[in-house]
Amino acid sequence: MLVVFLAVCVGLAVGVALAWLVLSGLLAMVFRRARTVIRRMIERRRDHRPSSERRQQDRRKP
Repeated sequence: MLVVFLAVCVGLAVGVALAWLVLSGLLAMVFRRARTVIRRMIERRRDHRPSSERRQQDRRKP
């Protein structure tokens, strides 16, 4: 009975540890991808918008 209890406890501890490692790895990958996507969106926005100096020159032309 004691051996079964110890085996269950060890199995549970190993299972929780493995689940923790898997979830932390998945979360790290997801957040890294999210940060990359957000950074790319911000860079694209900056690239497509004309700078403020350019906008002022365009207004002065006519």
